[in-house]
Amino acid sequence: MSLFGVNTTDAKPEKKPTIRQFIKSNKKPKTNVRCVVNLCWTPGKFDNFTLITDRFRVIVTPKHVFYGGLQEFFGDSQTAENPIGVEITDWDKGAYMLYEPKQSGYWQELGDSGYAWRID
Repeated sequence: MSLFGVNTTDAKPEKKPTIRQFIKSNKKPKTNVRCVVNLCWTPGKFDNFTLITDRFRVIVTPKHVFYGGLQEFFGDSQTAENPIGVEITDWDKGAYMLYEPKQSGYWQELGDSGYAWRID
């Protein structure tokens, strides 16, 4: 493939739906949906955490029950090798919880306010 003379357009990455949008646009599965968080944006320009999986994203504002825990988690080098997963526990209510997937890896810093989960 050549780098030169190739006609293209700007490649903007697709934004994942919020967990609420994901639930609304999909049928209720037989088992709980579990997804590993691949990317986390920490408070910076916006005062919230955004947890991004391969299927949806979760926005955690300062009043959210997970906010303090995520601040501690990403502020502590002891948790650098702990993955985070999101499990939708009640499809009808849109309820979910965080769980620790059985994966080996580490959080790689992205700039000043992001972390990407890298599998070993």
